[in-house]
Amino acid sequence: MYDYTKLQERILEKFGSPEAFAERIDRSVAYVYERIGTPQVALKQTEITAWCEVLDIAPAEIQEYFFKLRSI
Repeated sequence: MYDYTKLQERILEKFGSPEAFAERIDRSVAYVYERIGTPQVALKQTEITAWCEVLDIAPAEIQEYFFKLRSI
């Protein structure tokens, strides 16, 4: 399971709310929450690329936003 805390913080920093971010990527809020909150539903490479573009996340930072393992 991945820790998306930093990603969630970036969404709030850039858009103010998950709803505004979801609107910007032309998806529902439920879709965003499903992608970052459900272990059985992984983000696709194309989604990661698109989210990075919208959130101004550099390629070198992808690991810390999308692949940080959750502490047990």
